[in-house]
Amino acid sequence: MSRGKCLERFYALRLKIPVFLENSLTADTSAYCDTLRDPHFLCDMAFLTDISGHLNCLNVRLQGKDQTVSDLFGHVNSFQKKLSLFRDNLASDPPNLTHFPACGELRNDIPELAECEMTIHRYREALKMLQDQFNNRFQDFHDMRGTIQLFTDPISAVVNDQPPELQMELCELQGDLFFQMKRNERGVSFWRLLPETRFPLLRDFALKQASMFGSTYIYVRATSP
Repeated sequence: MSRGKCLERFYALRLKIPVFLENSLTADTSAYCDTLRDPHFLCDMAFLTDISGHLNCLNVRLQGKDQTVSDLFGHVNSFQKKLSLFRDNLASDPPNLTHFPACGELRNDIPELAECEMTIHRYREALKMLQDQFNNRFQDFHDMRGTIQLFTDPISAVVNDQPPELQMELCELQGDLFFQMKRNERGVSFWRLLPETRFPLLRDFALKQASMFGSTYIYVRATSP
């Protein structure tokens, strides 16, 4: 995924590559050229270019510095919502290709417009498979939703839904006007404000959340000499 721009660049050269193969090589390249001019193949390549671009953006966001598990959960959760949006867009007639620029460009270029749109509708199944894979691979994140929400916004957390050992300190925290005024401070910056003598259990909870490695990338950065 770190080479996500490669496919985008190849797609941008899709019209020039067959010309180069035909004019610059002595070997028989007709099979390759025919493939690169086939509407079905071009539709597949355009969709792959677009969805790979979206995945690459997610990959870059997951590699950011100083991110907690809560931040990573937000990125993954947002992308899953985008997948639902993509499926809804492709279900319209004609398909809404606002978030699929390569597919939109191809739809305007190829003469077999209706044929290409029928192909584009099939990509909803591919997006559904991608949704299922995200649900399976990030199930641990979703199982931690309650603790992630508490870490992200303790002032708005429902006390009765929290672990019993944290409820008394959480009542004190939410009833304190000083911390209510600091609710715009999020994540680690908010939890640093809590005095350890007054909120030992909540501080311990926050420390565990903040020290979790949400991705191998962050782990490698933290453990590299």
